[in-house]
Amino acid sequence: MSLIGIIVEGEDDQLSYEALLKKVNPELNIKTFLLNGCDKEKLKPQFPILKKKILDSKYSGYQLGLIICDCDSKCAPERASFIKDALKIAKLPDNIRIHATYKELETFFLTCIEDVKRLNDKDMKFRDIKNPEAIPDPKEYLKKLLLEENIIYGKKIAEEISLQLDKEKLEKR
Repeated sequence: MSLIGIIVEGEDDQLSYEALLKKVNPELNIKTFLLNGCDKEKLKPQFPILKKKILDSKYSGYQLGLIICDCDSKCAPERASFIKDALKIAKLPDNIRIHATYKELETFFLTCIEDVKRLNDKDMKFRDIKNPEAIPDPKEYLKKLLLEENIIYGKKIAEEISLQLDKEKLEKR
């Protein structure tokens, strides 16, 4: 069994990423840590704790550590560099990866809208989305769609959507 540590920026992302990773490989043992937001000002005070988690010997058994921030913009490479530089670690351990995505996790959910429509065994009526990557705020868009179906989007619903996704579509993505 592989031990994986992930650091994400919010509770919605926490359960979703855990579910997505387990869907790809059910044998993973995942430990998640939360950041309080991903913008630079919110990240700065969290770096000492983050650095300790990365370097702490009790986490040295991890096969892989991922720091995941969704930036919703083209600044993703800059954000990943900012995190690496601000940690003030001369060389990250070989098993640590920093990944700043261009889009929120919810963009992925919107690309798999057929799977989302089956949430809670409901036949939801919202239409297919032609270009989910073009939606400026995918989380708010998804919240609005689900609210029309009397479903309030939160960490548990995000996890359920992740579990609902088709594994083959997930692996292709």
